[in-house]
Amino acid sequence: MTGALLDLAELAARAEMSVERLRYYADVGLLPPARLDGDRLGYAPAEARTMRLVAGWTSFSRSGGVPLSDA
Repeated sequence: MTGALLDLAELAARAEMSVERLRYYADVGLLPPARLDGDRLGYAPAEARTMRLVAGWTSFSRSGGVPLSDA
């Protein structure tokens, strides 16, 4: 990628999760759409932190915390 944007694999590595999980988060609207950088799509590096927070929240919710539907 050119510039500061990350491709999905780079974002997954920085967020310490699988590409499949990020694709799921994108499908359900938790990961903002990729931005165009020249002729390639990419994500801002700050999205890695956001995705770690989302993963923590969903894990908390599944363990008996606040259901996502109530958030």
